[in-house]
Amino acid sequence: MRAFRKRLWALGRMDRAVPPGLLASLTYRSRRGERRVKHVEDGELKRSHSVQGVYRPAPESAAAMVALVAG
Repeated sequence: MRAFRKRLWALGRMDRAVPPGLLASLTYRSRRGERRVKHVEDGELKRSHSVQGVYRPAPESAAAMVALVAG
């Protein structure tokens, strides 16, 4: 995840909002396997602890995020 954040920061697009549909569909890989972001209600992340301890986005989610910040 740290490398992914650095890549997003390098693209200079930390000002983009994640669309509700994309936020609800993001999948991450952790030690336990792939999982979706929890606590997404009405297109908003209600609790940030659901993404703590996440190591890297799944390939499809990483590609969607890169497409989002690329414009």
